[in-house]
Amino acid sequence: MNDTQPDQNHPSQLADDSTTAEKPTNGLKGLKHWMYDLRSGFMVAMVSLPFSMGIAITSGAPPITGVISAVIAGFLLPFLGGSYVTISGPAAGLAPALFSGMIALATAEVGKEVAAGKTTQELLQIGYPLVLVAISIAGVLQIVLARFKVARLSAMFPAAAIEGMLAAIGLIIMVKQLPLLFGVDFEAHHFWGMIIEIPEHLNEIYVPAMVTGVGCTVALFILNALPFKFLKVMPPPVWVFIAGSLISQTIFHIPSEQFTHEQREARELMKRQLTSEHQALVVRLDNELKADLGTQELTPEERSAIGSLHAQLETELRNSELSSEQLAAIVKMTTELTPEQIEEYEERPHLGYCINIPENPLRGIQLPRYDRIIKYPHTWIALAYVVFVLLLIDATESLATIVAVDKLDPFKRRSDPDGTLQAMGGCNLASSVVGGLTIIPGIVKSTTNIIGGGRTLWANFFNAIMLLVFMFLARPLINQVPLAVLASILIYVGWKLCGPRVWRKTSAIGVEQLAVFLITMIVTVSSDLLIGIGVGVLVKLLMDLSLIGLANRLGGQKRNIGIWRSIRAAFANPVTRTEFDRTVYDLHFEAPLHCFNLTHVIRELQKVPDETEVLRLHFSLLANVVDHTAAETVFHYLEDYKLSGVTVELIGWERLTPLSEHEQAIRIGLAQRPQSTVGAI
Repeated sequence: MNDTQPDQNHPSQLADDSTTAEKPTNGLKGLKHWMYDLRSGFMVAMVSLPFSMGIAITSGAPPITGVISAVIAGFLLPFLGGSYVTISGPAAGLAPALFSGMIALATAEVGKEVAAGKTTQELLQIGYPLVLVAISIAGVLQIVLARFKVARLSAMFPAAAIEGMLAAIGLIIMVKQLPLLFGVDFEAHHFWGMIIEIPEHLNEIYVPAMVTGVGCTVALFILNALPFKFLKVMPPPVWVFIAGSLISQTIFHIPSEQFTHEQREARELMKRQLTSEHQALVVRLDNELKADLGTQELTPEERSAIGSLHAQLETELRNSELSSEQLAAIVKMTTELTPEQIEEYEERPHLGYCINIPENPLRGIQLPRYDRIIKYPHTWIALAYVVFVLLLIDATESLATIVAVDKLDPFKRRSDPDGTLQAMGGCNLASSVVGGLTIIPGIVKSTTNIIGGGRTLWANFFNAIMLLVFMFLARPLINQVPLAVLASILIYVGWKLCGPRVWRKTSAIGVEQLAVFLITMIVTVSSDLLIGIGVGVLVKLLMDLSLIGLANRLGGQKRNIGIWRSIRAAFANPVTRTEFDRTVYDLHFEAPLHCFNLTHVIRELQKVPDETEVLRLHFSLLANVVDHTAAETVFHYLEDYKLSGVTVELIGWERLTPLSEHEQAIRIGLAQRPQSTVGAI
């Protein structure tokens, strides 16, 4: 579910004798397959480089931070395990959450009044070291939660709400690329605000950037649709990254010369610098306000207003006083740049049209500022909010991705959800400490790994090595890559998350799924990720309660237990008893199955003894509703048992009528007594 969906051509078809060979393992034993993982690691690095830098830019961080995240994941994952062929790194799905997290934490620290007077870039600069703190805390919590085996709790989130959230993320990612396509900085940083701001910049568009971005985007969709096998050697984004950069620089000669990170920062400081007269004026006004507060008889409202202005003046004065190091940076900049260059700085609508990696790639990287979080307790609520959002998206996307990748694994291995959660927690903690972004498994990179013949998590290690080689030896070439090329790749990723395929898939399952999907998506782009998923979950809960009530009435079961008891019952264990007779295991469901009680169902399915040869699931009259999320999860486990040689029988399943033709559509029991039907899979 992260980045894009896998290619329709099943990668396992490309593996050589995989199903009959010994199943590779992780750790040091996995090094016996190093030749396969080395070859695959090179291919993955070609995908990972543009993806990592593009995701970092969309997140509001320097491009190098995305590469740092991928490198950290590559060095740690072979030893942490959890999965087998997934490639982890920065995630497009988390980019909007990181961006909004930086803005929220910066606003919480400096105050809304001061934040309103700062540019988006200034807020991102303030918020980045604070969001690193949030990432590290989220990493620690992931490790703790994995220890308590809570990965299955992610099943409680409705599939349609998760899809709606991801579709919203896709829309946000696409809109976030507009400044790179236009070659102009936007003032707004929220979805609708950026949409509204588009007309203001139509006459400022930098045509070479726009033509490059649009051309690369069109090329991505064409390449993805072409059947030629040679194109499958590397995914379309890699071809576009290379060819788009060469063609755009050959035809348009997009300028790659940029102001360095230090020069940009010094110029921003120059805008804030107060003359001695200005500082004296602020001090005088400050003193006068203090005198007014002490001598004049003022109403409580007037005192409050003057007090607020007094606090604002103090904040502005404090923010405007520059340290000796900052003053030295300004002097250094003014001596390095000619007057013409400084004038160009003022006139250029967008500070650079190409990737900018300095000679020392690590220069400008910020580290987490725990001291600022401790010093300003008023940031704690915003911090907790950001941590929760990161945990939610990271966990749901990670677990959904390993399920999707396991289906592509030619060796038919199954990842450990709790092990994956723990591994991601360790990677996130390590990444944040050195200034990197969040880390989760990526479906595009993982699919590339399988196509390239990767067999173990050591492919992550070789991917990291190749990325370091690219960064330190090919830096001049990378700095020639237009940002519009990266924007086209991220637009393609966003489209995969919210395009027509997603809508068709959701609507085919059922109209109720489409309703939850649309509501979650619209609320998310209009507010934020947490509110969006919360509204989606609430809508799904109300729908389930309504369907259960309808099924009870249709089945002649008149039960009126009240709304609160109904809600409590929705989260109760639907399994009333289990029986094991030699090799036959019976599991009895006496209540509806849906996402809100699915954790109980998963726990019961995981308890099936190893000696079981026949697994029978009994659906009683009271198990009169099975929603899509429950059906999808149960069938996933049943497929695992089938692969291990267990015969699975569903007793009473055909009494449940699907509301659409989809195999995993929501089902409602319409008959008063069970038919004599036994379904085996």
